[in-house]
Amino acid sequence: MKKFLVLHGVNLNMFGKRDPAQYGTITLAEIDAQLQALAVAGVLNLRQVLLYQPYGGRAPAAARAMTYGDVSLVTQHTFALFRKLACTPGNTSTWTGQVGYTSAHDYDNPGTQVVACDRSGNKYALDVAKVPGTQIGTAVTARWATSNQWAVLLTLKSAGAAAFTNLTSELAARYLPGARAGNQDDYWLNTIAVVLDGNVITAEETEGAIPGGMPLITGNFTRAQAEELAAQLQNGALSADFRVSAVSTSAASASSQAAAG
Repeated sequence: MKKFLVLHGVNLNMFGKRDPAQYGTITLAEIDAQLQALAVAGVLNLRQVLLYQPYGGRAPAAARAMTYGDVSLVTQHTFALFRKLACTPGNTSTWTGQVGYTSAHDYDNPGTQVVACDRSGNKYALDVAKVPGTQIGTAVTARWATSNQWAVLLTLKSAGAAAFTNLTSELAARYLPGARAGNQDDYWLNTIAVVLDGNVITAEETEGAIPGGMPLITGNFTRAQAEELAAQLQNGALSADFRVSAVSTSAASASSQAAAG
């Protein structure tokens, strides 16, 4: 990961007032907030789903209120945001204002629970990122073995791989039996949400422990699009027009790994 040291000039909020006509009116705190947001922009995080509410549309109020998961696992603050949030299909940008998320740091901070929407209008309360984007070691293009489409293969760093193994092991042991028996609360608690730029891209059920998992991101990409996405995941923010269709939270097949390049 590239690191940058930013030094503020001595004129910035250090010696009295600056001339706004010459230096502008932005404050040191505002600049720091912008830099902090840039530092986490475009990060992909893997988070356990704690609460899930499907988009109800014009369904009766009782149907719209159906929520799955376990509210006892959610902090009071996050639950208040979850109740306030109203997701709508196709809205992956303006929903953040509803809950007071004003910068990427608010929804991409791996150390806090967050709320989120997906492109279908479903809403989520998500746990801290047990596998944060900082644990992505490499992101390379690959041909997906089952469809021959271009995809992005992630290789997690050692700590991230261990955390991914622990997360999938814990979820499968605790919730998979109930999920297979038809318990919808356990089903959603057994899912891992892939969160990109604050939005849930997909939420995949955990089918068992995945040692050394290598997530594979697919989205009907051309090779050029896959290469750009791989570069952006490692180095910076994503273009606004990127749309990811699925992420497989299982170990990549030998043919996919062989095709990476």
